[in-house]
Amino acid sequence: MIIERRPIHVHLSKDVHVEFRRMCINEKVTMQEIVEHFVNGLVDERPEMLVHFKEFIYLKKNKKINKISKIETDDLFDKILEGDYK
Repeated sequence: MIIERRPIHVHLSKDVHVEFRRMCINEKVTMQEIVEHFVNGLVDERPEMLVHFKEFIYLKKNKKINKISKIETDDLFDKILEGDYK
């Protein structure tokens, strides 16, 4: 049986992408493998995955999510200090 795959498109900040890629390379896995693992865990309703999913949904509904991650904040601050904030 051939499993048909569908692509998804995710936009990450450059710094988040670099860090995620570095983590994957260090562990000798692909970014695709990690994302697929987590998504499979969600659709399989594995409790350890659903905890994070439900937490995100709660935070999103209650507008408690900081839209800028720490790595993005650090990058923005660095760019301001360097004078490169275009």
